[in-house]
Amino acid sequence: MPGSSVERTSISHTGTTYGAEHVTLGQNQPDKMSTVCTWEHSRQYEGTEMVGKRDATRFVPRTRQKLTGTAADDTVVVLDSDIMPVAGKHDLDKQDYPAVIAMNATTDTEIAIDAIDYGTNEVTLADDPADGDEVYLYPILAEGSVQFRARNSIGQVEGAVYKWPIPIYRFHDFPQLARGTEINLHGSVTFEEHDELEFRIDSPHQLWWEDNYFPQGQYISSLEQQVELTY
Repeated sequence: MPGSSVERTSISHTGTTYGAEHVTLGQNQPDKMSTVCTWEHSRQYEGTEMVGKRDATRFVPRTRQKLTGTAADDTVVVLDSDIMPVAGKHDLDKQDYPAVIAMNATTDTEIAIDAIDYGTNEVTLADDPADGDEVYLYPILAEGSVQFRARNSIGQVEGAVYKWPIPIYRFHDFPQLARGTEINLHGSVTFEEHDELEFRIDSPHQLWWEDNYFPQGQYISSLEQQVELTY
């Protein structure tokens, strides 16, 4: 009988590796640790191992804020959530992913960002929305914490992969998308057919996965976890 083979790969919110049918996305309840992504182990693989110190976690979370244009000047918007520079870069053009994105849903056009005051969470839009226009802003989510949790094949909670949650802002502190500066969480877990791995967040603001008006693709937020497969 041939020995098992091992492959380094990633699983993601879109179903990378396992397939979309093995991923369930959800929205969190504000100020309560909530599961926002669940991976069910695919039967086509013998097992999957995630080791925090070895396997990077790439997470770009965003929330959503709506405003309606008025007859007054609406170019300066105070966000409901805290915002921060991405990897220490204040200039949107130099960020790996923009700290905030704005969209006029009425005119179906993306609105450029003139400036961000990270101290006051103020965003200055390049264009003043017309009276009655619906505008959506998609700032990065920086408040709260994240944690992995495991469930066995009959749905019982096995427990947190690591007992202490990790602050969300850590993902925006470094150029997490680049090789060598990825974010690594703590703990390790091995799971097999029908076992589940849950990604959970606790934040005062709601994580958004999808929105019809988001101008940069189907998904507002993204999540990718490196793993080692055995088959």
